[in-house]
Amino acid sequence: MRRLVSGLALLFLLGGGTSAAEKPVDASGANPCAIDVYSIDDDPAGLNVRAGPSASSALIATLENERSQDGESYNLELRVVGSKDGWLLIERAFFRDYGEADKAGTVLDQKGWISGKLAGSDVGSVFLRAAPSPEAKATATLSSPYSSSPAGSVGRFEVGRIYGCTGEWAEVEGEFGGKTVRGWANRLCSNQTTVCR
Repeated sequence: MRRLVSGLALLFLLGGGTSAAEKPVDASGANPCAIDVYSIDDDPAGLNVRAGPSASSALIATLENERSQDGESYNLELRVVGSKDGWLLIERAFFRDYGEADKAGTVLDQKGWISGKLAGSDVGSVFLRAAPSPEAKATATLSSPYSSSPAGSVGRFEVGRIYGCTGEWAEVEGEFGGKTVRGWANRLCSNQTTVCR
């Protein structure tokens, strides 16, 4: 029995225990927000989560970018709680249940940083704005005469990069109508099977 207890203690010290796997995360100076995104990283090795907002920061985890459910591929989803210098502070990474519950669930339940270049989302807003306010000047109109959206002709706009976030707003960039557009949007959505409005 004593040998078993000693072996378990050694395993814990070497990183086999849950607490030992968690690394300290530098969240200083992060601008607080609350948005949902999904990974658009196409690296087959996975999405890197780091201890700080820099590519040179310690690696916390490398997460699979997508999983197949019912014959379709779905991206890893992330809850973002802050941003700094083009990096996003996440607090959770998970796969939603899109038809196969056994392939869904949380894969990371701690804070860490990902590059905003690797995060995407759908946007339910009609306009992108010059600042994070509904009164700010519109920088792009995300509408299409061919859309049947209940939100009033909002076309599908997929975010290809997130520069930062504050509150429920994010500064985003993506393609719409054959052009690259950039601005602040709210009503971001990571659900990959419905149009979020």
